[in-house]
Amino acid sequence: METSIQKMIKVVHLCSSNTGGAGIAAHRLNKALRDYGIDSRMLCLNKNGNDPSVEKFNIPLISRILNHIPIPYRQNKYKHIYNELSPHYESLTFPEAIFDISGHHLIEEADIINLHWVGGMLNYPLFFRKIKKPIVWTLHDMNPFQGFAHYQGDLERNPQDERIEKKIRNIKTNSYSHHKSISIVNLCKWMYDISSSSEAFKNRQHHIIPNSINTNLFKVQDKQKIREILGIPNKLPVLLFCSQTISNPRKGFDILAKALQSITQKCVLVAIGNNPGNLQKTNDLNLISLGTINDDRYLSLVYSAADAFVLPSREDNLPNTMLESLCCGIPVIAFANGGMKDVVVDGRNGLIVKEQTSEALASAIDSFICNAHIYSPQEISNEAHMRFNPKQQAIAYEEVYQSLLINRNGYCI
Repeated sequence: METSIQKMIKVVHLCSSNTGGAGIAAHRLNKALRDYGIDSRMLCLNKNGNDPSVEKFNIPLISRILNHIPIPYRQNKYKHIYNELSPHYESLTFPEAIFDISGHHLIEEADIINLHWVGGMLNYPLFFRKIKKPIVWTLHDMNPFQGFAHYQGDLERNPQDERIEKKIRNIKTNSYSHHKSISIVNLCKWMYDISSSSEAFKNRQHHIIPNSINTNLFKVQDKQKIREILGIPNKLPVLLFCSQTISNPRKGFDILAKALQSITQKCVLVAIGNNPGNLQKTNDLNLISLGTINDDRYLSLVYSAADAFVLPSREDNLPNTMLESLCCGIPVIAFANGGMKDVVVDGRNGLIVKEQTSEALASAIDSFICNAHIYSPQEISNEAHMRFNPKQQAIAYEEVYQSLLINRNGYCI
């Protein structure tokens, strides 16, 4: 008979979708836990694929009808200002929902509730008052301890909205006060430092557990052969840029485009992401736009075709793209912010660009191309595989779950 506590724990992951950066990361964690022997399930508003461990929440008909009524009411009272604010923000969500998810059978059956990106999924005051079970919250961005914004940069660009942002933040903080057992998982030290000093989470237990990557899929492959298959030139250095939306200012494609105008070395830029119309040829730059890629096997091939992955984000947490690139043995060139500082080491697995300017990025790209021979793809991949493998992630989460179950009657200090 199995007596290990890991066989007894039932976990449900709540995430608005199982796609997108946060959704993919949550889905990978769900699989890692299941492979490790933990009864893990996932509940989403939007489900992609046929994984039976992921269940779509069916929004009640009455809620769908109410959502289309053009007047605010009790559970979507901020709806009327969404359209006014949204063009100025990468993403914004409010602590409200037109339905109550707390009675879903996966939540009722679970021992642990693991929250991820839950925009539009929770009515915060109701959910945190009704749910008494231990909660783990994996922070994929800043929204859980901010108001409606998801990154600090959006707030800095929109100071006129400070009053409503503060009001929403206070609603969230007050909602959390009803729940005595919430533990925070951060993906990197940068988020750990900000979250642990926030008003919402300053008294909660914090952990750092990075996302995991399928190391059987993202690995070193034959670069030259893949380039031939994909039609990517073999004779020039190949740089890769990837963003769900290329026009997203936070991801910094505009900085990269300007940098590529001034580099001294000829190269090829391969770009992944929607809005390919934003990509412009500059000088002698060869550009290959692949659009959106949803297949991980194809994505791993594209990584493997590159010489370097360029990550010019102005602000970022711990991008899946960086970890995927490293697991494929591809060095990363990134600005010194967010989780990049935790992972990228100059001369070993990439370059950290200390100044967030196109000039500094251009200099780093030139330096990398001249010294690309010093990087060992296999060593980069091996180190990434050790650090971001699913089993290691599952073990770390199991420890967090166990600590909450043992101490479920009070704050985890």
